[in-house]
Amino acid sequence: MADDAVVVVAAEVPARQVRTGHRFYVGFGVFVILLSFAGFAPSLIDQSRRFGPPTTLLMVHGATALAWLLLFATQALLVARRRVNLHRRLGWAGPIVAALVLLFGYYQLVDGAFRVSDLSGDFYRLMIEPGSPPFTEADYIVAFWGPLGQLVTFSLLVAAGIVFRRRPELHKPSTTK
Repeated sequence: MADDAVVVVAAEVPARQVRTGHRFYVGFGVFVILLSFAGFAPSLIDQSRRFGPPTTLLMVHGATALAWLLLFATQALLVARRRVNLHRRLGWAGPIVAALVLLFGYYQLVDGAFRVSDLSGDFYRLMIEPGSPPFTEADYIVAFWGPLGQLVTFSLLVAAGIVFRRRPELHKPSTTK
């Protein structure tokens, strides 16, 4: 009987996984919202260097962009708080808000490129003096291509997010031991 010893093997217990990515995504969402306010607030508060008042299109574009950033931060916060079911139910709003951002972003870009006015005032605030003449149509057409590239990049990233939403290895933040 001594030869029939019972060997007890400890079951392999997976190491506790700590979700390291959720803090980054929540923090990044809050950072980008604060950065946007810091970037656009000067011309909203002091409009002396603007060549024209904010238009309805500009305000709608700003509201949809803010909605996108708030949705990003909310989705990251829901996952961080382990409210994944609510995160999934709210996920349908992402493509809709992204489409609105693209639509109003494009119309705002075209409107700004072909209208002699400075609707932002923020980027050029440091380069121009108050009372300077408005930029020419050629200046706005040249400035058209950078933001258009940003809209194309945004649309490609959103499309990739939609296509890969069910691929956990691409969708979820990485986990470590």
